[in-house]
Amino acid sequence: MRELNKGRVSSELLLEKKMSVDDVVRRAVERHISQWWLELLERELKDSITPPEQVLRVINITDECHDFISLSTALYSPVFVNDFGLPYLRIVYLFITKKLNPCVRPLLMNIYSRLLSTSSCDTKSADAKGTTTSKDDFVLSAGSNLWQLYVNLGRIHKQGSALPLEVRQESGVREYHRWFSKGVMHWLQVAQTRIQKIISNAVSADQLVPCDDFCPFSSSATDAITVFVG
Repeated sequence: MRELNKGRVSSELLLEKKMSVDDVVRRAVERHISQWWLELLERELKDSITPPEQVLRVINITDECHDFISLSTALYSPVFVNDFGLPYLRIVYLFITKKLNPCVRPLLMNIYSRLLSTSSCDTKSADAKGTTTSKDDFVLSAGSNLWQLYVNLGRIHKQGSALPLEVRQESGVREYHRWFSKGVMHWLQVAQTRIQKIISNAVSADQLVPCDDFCPFSSSATDAITVFVG
């Protein structure tokens, strides 16, 4: 009965506004995508409070978006193109990427601000053994999560590679890599500071004697190699 009522409403709308069948289908598709997006945000962001939690939730959102676009590409788009001449994939891709833009960028700015404020505090740097403080742990964990977010956005960006040029230029994630530039520069600075401290401590503690009979180098040399090759 509900489906019949929906069909009756669509027919009345078609007659009253003199809309074409293609317009009705397009509006129905846009309404479905919009509802899907709102439900996704409600499910993922409802209980997230801190920026790190929000990053994890946004990673989940980008995973869902990637899957939705993949399903649209493989199943729904061919049907809508063949039966209605409707560019279903184009509608889905632009809608999702334009929604992801304001969903991700403000969060990144918040994370970067927190990273900068963390680095400006007087914290104890990593020692020669590479141990870190809780604030260092935040910087490293944030870097790992943001890297995953970067990868996910790259996957979504790549999904639009087969779409026309004008669609790719209109994409909301067209310059997603620029969103992470501040974070990359900050992580490079953090890495440089930590490496300098580790090497300095290693040299200070070096007895300037070979490590053992099988290693003719002193301890600071082996520590320095470990820093760069892991």
